[in-house]
Amino acid sequence: DEPGLIKEIVQKVQTKVPPVFWESKKLVGIEPRLEQLYSLLDIDSDDVHFIGLCGMDGIGKTTIAKIARKTLGDKFDVSRFFSVKMVSEKHGLVNLQRRLCKSLMKKKSEYWDNIDEEATMINFLFQKKVLLILDDVDDISQLENLCGNRDWFGPGSRIIITTANEKLLITHGVKIFKVPELDANEAIQLFSLKAFKRDYPDKKFTALSRCFVDYANGLPLALEVLGSYLHTRDLHEWTSEWIKLKDTCSLNNDSSRKIMEVLKISYDRLDEEQKNIFLDIACFFKGKCKYQVLKILKSCGFQSDIGIKVLVEKSLITISDNMVLMHDLFQVLGQAIVVQQSKEPGGRSRLWRSRDIYPVLRDNTGTKSVEGIVLPFPESEEAKCNPEAFSQMSDLRILKIHNVHLPGGLKYLPDSLRFLEWRGYPEKDLPPDFEAHELVELSMCHSSIKQLWIGVKTFGKLKVIDLSHSLNLTRTPNCIGVQNLGRLDLEGCKSLVEIHPSVGALKKLTSLNVKNCTSLRILPAKIEMELLEAFILSGCSSLKRISEFVSPMENLREIFLDRTAIESIPSSIECLTSLSSFDMRGCKYLNCLPSTIGNLKSLKSLNVSSCPKLAKLPESFGELESLEEIDISETSIKEWPSSSFVLKNLKSLTFRGRKSGQRWFMSLRFLSWPMKRCQPMSSFVPPLSGLCSLMHLDLSDRNLLEGEMPMDIDCLTSLVSLNLSGNHFIILPERISRLSKLEILYLSGCKKLQHLPVLASDISLERVPYPEDRYEIIIPGRNIPWWFSYKNLGSSVSVKQRPQCSKNKWMGYAVCAVFEVSSSGWNVTCDLKVNGKEKYPAPLIATNVQPVGEHLWLFYVSRDISFDREWQNSCNQLTFSFTNSSCCFVKKCGVRLVYQKDVEDFDNVTTQSSIDISPYEAMDDKSASVHGATIKRSYSREGSSERGDVESDENYQFLEQLDTLSEGDIAILLTG
Repeated sequence: DEPGLIKEIVQKVQTKVPPVFWESKKLVGIEPRLEQLYSLLDIDSDDVHFIGLCGMDGIGKTTIAKIARKTLGDKFDVSRFFSVKMVSEKHGLVNLQRRLCKSLMKKKSEYWDNIDEEATMINFLFQKKVLLILDDVDDISQLENLCGNRDWFGPGSRIIITTANEKLLITHGVKIFKVPELDANEAIQLFSLKAFKRDYPDKKFTALSRCFVDYANGLPLALEVLGSYLHTRDLHEWTSEWIKLKDTCSLNNDSSRKIMEVLKISYDRLDEEQKNIFLDIACFFKGKCKYQVLKILKSCGFQSDIGIKVLVEKSLITISDNMVLMHDLFQVLGQAIVVQQSKEPGGRSRLWRSRDIYPVLRDNTGTKSVEGIVLPFPESEEAKCNPEAFSQMSDLRILKIHNVHLPGGLKYLPDSLRFLEWRGYPEKDLPPDFEAHELVELSMCHSSIKQLWIGVKTFGKLKVIDLSHSLNLTRTPNCIGVQNLGRLDLEGCKSLVEIHPSVGALKKLTSLNVKNCTSLRILPAKIEMELLEAFILSGCSSLKRISEFVSPMENLREIFLDRTAIESIPSSIECLTSLSSFDMRGCKYLNCLPSTIGNLKSLKSLNVSSCPKLAKLPESFGELESLEEIDISETSIKEWPSSSFVLKNLKSLTFRGRKSGQRWFMSLRFLSWPMKRCQPMSSFVPPLSGLCSLMHLDLSDRNLLEGEMPMDIDCLTSLVSLNLSGNHFIILPERISRLSKLEILYLSGCKKLQHLPVLASDISLERVPYPEDRYEIIIPGRNIPWWFSYKNLGSSVSVKQRPQCSKNKWMGYAVCAVFEVSSSGWNVTCDLKVNGKEKYPAPLIATNVQPVGEHLWLFYVSRDISFDREWQNSCNQLTFSFTNSSCCFVKKCGVRLVYQKDVEDFDNVTTQSSIDISPYEAMDDKSASVHGATIKRSYSREGSSERGDVESDENYQFLEQLDTLSEGDIAILLTG
């Protein structure tokens, strides 16, 4: 009958949908978390499931497990909640099984006197469908004793384990549910329920409520404790409590003490080394690049990889986007532990606040207790340091400071130092008695050092020396006693004249960077660095001769000789059997390449562009069997080696001429700059037959006339992109129509062109704007400008809707990233993914930005570069992802879709401002001329975007970087 049918339906629905108890209705945020847990439990399955609730203490693991038991308990033969930690602490690990058996079987005490607990428990459990909650497990042996394997339990059993230690769950093969923190709405609701007994705060308490909620950072325990403590208190008491909490290291109030007592449980379970790593992160390294943190901790003698892994497993820290992150309240805990070590800052193990560091250095109050000093960057205040400030810090292992002056000099640095970074070190050398045998890294960029040390010093563990941009440095020290040195960075040391001969024999050196050392003239006669991977001499404009290479050097993969004064390359280059990239662009005096270059069997990229005296390539050029890219633009090459036809792996050939025409800045009234007339280029074009893998060919600005196109161009069966811009032919040859894979043909500036060849039937012709509409700027900065509508912490940001292209006239996108540079030789790239698939790479290699703190990279890219019409109807998500390198990582980023209305609004502003200020002055106001900033325009053509007519004058180079920009372009550059 119908009533019976309805009753049966209701009963079946009740078995499928867990009932919601009144307790869960009062618990904020519990419903979505229970839903995730229920999906993992899969109640309808007869399999045995182990589920682990993992997360930091106070996140709500136990509460979720208890509600799940109350909700689902009647579906099982036996349902028990067992507090593992409490029983283990009270009765010991040996009695855990007996206690669980008693709880499950409800037998009298005498029953257990002479039996095997494990066998009895397994026999009982095997016959039952059990719901067992094992709460607060912290040791793998507890799991092995209480739920050894799934065979112990009857069909359909579910075991829920709560723990802060993820490693235990992984080891025991448990499905893991990481309990998330409360979101912003849930957090304010929970806090308000405790503080005001309703879902929202009183109006006059709204601002302070937000402060307390932000402090709790989504942790339910903290929200409940703070809300309960503030209930019924007046506004004055709320304000007083907030002032106490703002001092993050103070535990002088009941609420913070209650929170920290719970959080400290996890800290107390760590061993001594893990505690030290935890405190170092809490005080120094939260939010820093994982690579840098591991490197510094390892230099201190810690097993940093293992230590970091343990802290992650125990939910004390997280790793996201290669950054070491820690919940704000764990950071408060760690810092509070250090502050409680001593009333006086000089008696504490770690100093990280300028208000503590400055008095200790000024008044010489440091003691043996001090292990680390890390001064926040940047700090505008100049600190003065006592000459003997470090004399009592005999256990100091980390010193990372800047902007600290030494009016009386420096007499002492602790020999216990493992990591030393002093930006802007004001002395001309190190203290003479400094003998830090445990020192691993010495970084003193932008220092006043003239010579690091005199004579021979032994630093047996030293792996890194960074003296970049030390403008007074004239020569490197004798490095005979530094045989473990792995990286030597001298970039931008413009007074450096000589590299000491001992440097050439450093067998473990992997990177030698002397970029932009404009006075450098003398290198070691021989380079015998067996592990060297990168040799960077870019911009050493006084360097005429490079060292001889001595075999074996099987690890050297990159050499940068661009913008040097070298005239020739030594024949010993042949011993660099692993060399894959060789950059000699802008070497104005280079007149030949050695015949031995053909022995570089691993060479993939060769750039000799803007070498005007280079007239030919050696015959052995054709023996470069791995060569994939070559740029010979703006050279005097007029003949081609006959062996080149065997370059079967060559994918990109760039042979641009010099671009003629007046630059935009020459027309500005306030600028008058002498310009060189470019000589007409030869119309020579190399033979193309045999280049069966060539995909990109650039012959722009070659003054090609009718009939001067290569007759064998149609043999390029793999060609995808052909750039013929800036040439003078009237008709393109019919042979181009035979290039079946050709997708892009550049013809910009071909003013005489009248006819195109007949295309194949399966090829359609579409006219598109020449994709040069990309602009970028790098300036010092740490915040994403408000103008960017989508922002995110970390290295990626997404726009989750399709741009309304037709309605709002979408023009492109503007992207911004905050990144931190720790050393030179860095790069950061950005990739765009559409609907999760990579669509358009937007690379940036801005090596002329000095490695000082944080920078902003802002760039605008036109829609026409990235997207076709088909995309506009299919996209629902754009994701911009930045790729970090070892010495550079992106901290946060933002994006804004740019519409025509945005430009019109900006034009209205700039039109008014242009009455009072010139474009050049406007750039200056926007920090475009700040030392270390970069402004440049990237070209979408293949090959290098560098201009060829390199000049030594820095002002001229700056104008070269602005080449082809219009006044409107600068307006777009500065919209952020």
